[in-house]
Amino acid sequence: MSGQASEQDGLPLDDMEQGDISQDQGQALLERGQPPVGQDAPPMPPLDVMTVDLDANVSQETERSPLMECARLDGVLLSIIAASDPLEMAQALHLRVQGEKIQVMLVLDGADFFFLQEFEVEIGKRSGDQIQAFVPVARLCDLANDERVLAVYPPNQAIIQQ
Repeated sequence: MSGQASEQDGLPLDDMEQGDISQDQGQALLERGQPPVGQDAPPMPPLDVMTVDLDANVSQETERSPLMECARLDGVLLSIIAASDPLEMAQALHLRVQGEKIQVMLVLDGADFFFLQEFEVEIGKRSGDQIQAFVPVARLCDLANDERVLAVYPPNQAIIQQ
């Protein structure tokens, strides 16, 4: 096989001068492993077809990633809760750690902050609906998913109490 088109390919020879074949004709040649006329490409091997069942082996009990569970949590905090040692990761990222808690900024959906006790939050500085607080790493995702919390992110500059 020369890689050139012929009448038996179903392509008229008068249309096969270099640059005169249509996209459909070129595609037909490529599907048969032949480069279109005027191209020096070697014949292509046949392509394997693979069918994938996207629902196979998906269980409702599969452990979900923190990214899926905590979509409203800041990316830096997501990396912390996904780490094998979250407190060590927080320290490496220069966040303040106090026991099992890390310092974060909270933006609430209103001035009420009493519900934060449910999450074992130690409230620090507060200005309106923004609160700097220490939150247990294990509760960050739950806190971020609470409808009264608009955002949870690392403080830009921690306020150090002396």
